[in-house]
Amino acid sequence: MKRKSIGTGYSMCVQPTFIVGTYNEDGSPNFAPITWVSATCEGKDYMLVVSIFGTKQTKQNVIREKSLSVNLASTDMLHLVDYFGSPQKGIDKAEYSYEKSSYVSAPILDASRWVYECEVATSIKTGDSDTFFVR
Repeated sequence: MKRKSIGTGYSMCVQPTFIVGTYNEDGSPNFAPITWVSATCEGKDYMLVVSIFGTKQTKQNVIREKSLSVNLASTDMLHLVDYFGSPQKGIDKAEYSYEKSSYVSAPILDASRWVYECEVATSIKTGDSDTFFVR
C-alpha cells in the first residue's frame, strides 16, 4: 500500500483518556476528561505533563490549587467520560463516587484503577492551552 501525505496540519494522536479531578472554590469536586497527558523525566524521577485547552473550570482549579488527580479511564468508565465531558451538567446521566486524596488537595474517582495524585511543579502557557508539569 502506498502512503499518502496529509501535510503538516493537525492529525489524530491516539492517547488514553484520563479524568482530571480538582476542587472548585466552594469545595465541591470537579472532574474533566483530558487526553493530553504524557510523562517526562526530571533527574531520576519522572513528572506527568498535563495540557488543558480553553477556559475549563478544571484548568482554573489547577491554576488556583496547584494540585490535581489524574484518573486513568478504562472502558467500563466511558459513561463517566461522557458525563464529565458534557456541558449539560443538569442532566443526571451517571452516578459516581469519589474520595479525598491522602496526598494532595484533589478528589479521586473510586472507579479508576490507576490514579496519580499530583502537585504542580511548573506550568507553561501556549495560546489558549496551559501545560502543567506535575509531581
